[in-house]
Amino acid sequence: MWKKSKRGVKGKKTGPSRKTSGTGFKTRLAAGRQAPEAVAPFKIFGLGTFAACALFALMSALFLWPFLIHPTWVPGSGDMAFVWVYRHVWIESLKRGYPMLWNPYSTFGQPLLANCNPQDYAPLNFLFFIFSTSYALTWSYFFHFILAAFGAYLFIRSLGSGALGACLGGLAFGFSAFFMAHFVWGGHNSINGASWLPLALYGLKRFVDSNRFSALLVAAGAFGLGALDGTPQYDLYTLMAAGFLLLWAWAWGKLDGKAFLGASLSFLGIGLSLGLCQLAPTYQLSRLSERNLWTTENIMRDAFVPSNLRFLINPFFAGTPDNYHGVGGYAEVCIYLGLVPLFLALGGMALLWRRPWVAWLGLTVVLSMCLAMADTTTVTHYIYLFFAKIVPGLSQNRQPSRIMVVTTLALASLAGLALDAWAGYWRDRHRLPPSSRQLLALGVPAFLLLGTVVDLYRFDSKHAVGFGGSDQFYSDLFPSDLLKMIKSDPTYPRAQPNSTYTEYQLLQNISAPFTDCTSFSILMSKRYSGELYNHPDTSLSDLVRLSYNYRPEGSKPTDRWQPIHGISVPVWQNAKALPRAFMVGGYEVEPDYNQAITEIRDGKVDPRQEVVLTREPSENPEGPKGWLGEGRITRYDYNDVDIEAANDRPCFLFLSDSFYPGWKAWVDGKEAPIYLADGAFRAVPLLSAGSHQVKMSYYPPIITVTFFYSLFFWLALACGFLFREKLDHWCSSHWVWLKHRRTGKGRL
Repeated sequence: MWKKSKRGVKGKKTGPSRKTSGTGFKTRLAAGRQAPEAVAPFKIFGLGTFAACALFALMSALFLWPFLIHPTWVPGSGDMAFVWVYRHVWIESLKRGYPMLWNPYSTFGQPLLANCNPQDYAPLNFLFFIFSTSYALTWSYFFHFILAAFGAYLFIRSLGSGALGACLGGLAFGFSAFFMAHFVWGGHNSINGASWLPLALYGLKRFVDSNRFSALLVAAGAFGLGALDGTPQYDLYTLMAAGFLLLWAWAWGKLDGKAFLGASLSFLGIGLSLGLCQLAPTYQLSRLSERNLWTTENIMRDAFVPSNLRFLINPFFAGTPDNYHGVGGYAEVCIYLGLVPLFLALGGMALLWRRPWVAWLGLTVVLSMCLAMADTTTVTHYIYLFFAKIVPGLSQNRQPSRIMVVTTLALASLAGLALDAWAGYWRDRHRLPPSSRQLLALGVPAFLLLGTVVDLYRFDSKHAVGFGGSDQFYSDLFPSDLLKMIKSDPTYPRAQPNSTYTEYQLLQNISAPFTDCTSFSILMSKRYSGELYNHPDTSLSDLVRLSYNYRPEGSKPTDRWQPIHGISVPVWQNAKALPRAFMVGGYEVEPDYNQAITEIRDGKVDPRQEVVLTREPSENPEGPKGWLGEGRITRYDYNDVDIEAANDRPCFLFLSDSFYPGWKAWVDGKEAPIYLADGAFRAVPLLSAGSHQVKMSYYPPIITVTFFYSLFFWLALACGFLFREKLDHWCSSHWVWLKHRRTGKGRL
């Protein structure tokens, strides 16, 4: 009966007597001999690890070579049109020494930091201070592909695999279709967030094996970096996989109840604290966004239907990225990880299933696939509903197929363990000639590894790079003469293109476009923009100073919309657009912001005469309805707006920027309230006649306080890891759950 050799001392092998014979490879593995209780530690900085890093770096360089030699190329397409520019303006604001906390460019303004697209705290942001934005994005991809592959390598090594098997698993994960397909569509945040998953699991597995608190710091640090680097959706999937790993370790007797609870709370508490500066503003925006109104149909969009399992064998059965005709978006459902890793993974599940960690990986594959399929089958429907009830936030994550990143990691890990099992089996066949053993134990795995490299590179280069690279985004939609006209307009106009992909060009040329490129939209702004899009020939357009808009071919001029002569595209100008800031004397109260938007749309409320508030103002400014004039904007910056106003009676100063918690106002140096006005915007009461200086600023505590809170935990984590030996000794001496380890029949 075969037993995997320990690799502690060179040339020394342990295991049962090899005098018994007469059973084949499949029979020996199927007999279920369990792996050793503790995996012999491997040298993280050993020769095998450096060789693996070199292989992953070479693969990443080969894949990104067209972009590495063309610094002006923007990697990816699709969503990169706004990922690129959000990152660009964020870095430019840091260079100014004026961090852009509020984004006035998307819809009518949104909190920038709460949106995961800019990745304000991403650990590789320093690249953007060295290179141009496009070239920095290329290098960011380069390092994240290596990180994903190397993290998987470490995790598979911690499961008991040798270097060759872990290399194959790292390649299968880091250069799988999950990462490459998201690269095609500019899914930078998905790639960044998912790349930290295996490193977090590696830290937890090392804790299970060593019972050292410092291993939890590695896991929590990886989770925290993922929270700063990607989207919250992958943080949730990391927490789910981590919880399942610790639960499995407890079930098999590797952790007792106290150790399981202590490790879970430590990982969760430290990890969330490290990422709180990003997670807290994002959570606030999510609760105030349109996602609270999403139906099951919205949530289940782009689920993984069973027919998509063919992607595992044929990644092109539903077309390539540029002609995809399957269910769900190509980037959301393509899960190819190479033919060799796939068949090795299936063989590993079939032959090594008695090993507890192999069984855990197999269950992880099954459960994650069921969650990815969501409502597409009857069985997965009830499985998804069960987990949605016990896992907070799962039911609010659109595109559930993205959990297939966990599936990909589990399959890649199974492939690595299966290849290592093959190598270990033939290495121990001493009755064979040494040359035959070397060929079977080393030559065949090396050949399979090389075949995987060729297979994945062929897929990646043909169907990712070939479609993704560009140096501009749909620039023909806004010709240069029109852009020059809009840019020179000093009245802060808004322009509404039909394609959101023009945001790249708009933000580079004009001060305040109206677009809809964001992961979350403020609920009131989303409702207003939806009505505006469907009813552009109403006061809704005037109120937000929608000065430039596409008009359908064959449209006739109206009192509101007039064509711009000499422009090659059908962009028309609004003759009735109101100023961005103005004063009106009257108000009425309508608690339902939806009703307020409807009344403006239908002409029942004239925004030139009064504002509609959602609550009664405590100041109760008394004044007749009517227009009092424009408020002159003297400063319009990311987080600050200064307005000069002159009024002859009490009134409200209206600004057509989004209402959102965290904004504060001062009138002549005294703090004043900001009211939700006309369904989505801001209004400040001016209680006396005369000239006033009004200032609005956005520096909310949920950003400033959580920044210093997370910074403290990052400094503590760095100190703890620097003095990890002393930390481990102190923790094991004072914390009961680290003092002893429970042993039992079920051993890992």
